[in-house]
Amino acid sequence: ASLKIVQGSLGKARAINDGFWGVPVEAGKTYRLVIWAKSDVPLKASVESSKGELAAEAKITTVGGWGRIEMNLRSTLTDPKARFV
Repeated sequence: ASLKIVQGSLGKARAINDGFWGVPVEAGKTYRLVIWAKSDVPLKASVESSKGELAAEAKITTVGGWGRIEMNLRSTLTDPKARFV
């Protein structure tokens, strides 16, 4: 599958993955994120609680062309219905 995101006039765009019924995360646990991305601007990957609180965040170094990006996200809170943003 592929998802194309076009930057809006405010300079921000988001892709949100809620999973099927939320993404359960626990405080202190580390989660591995692997994505393929292509971008000309800096990117961030994060985990948000179901209330929109930031649980984990990592900056992604842009790769210009397509590249595989792997990172660890360590959650600071517990939420059974968090989401990847």
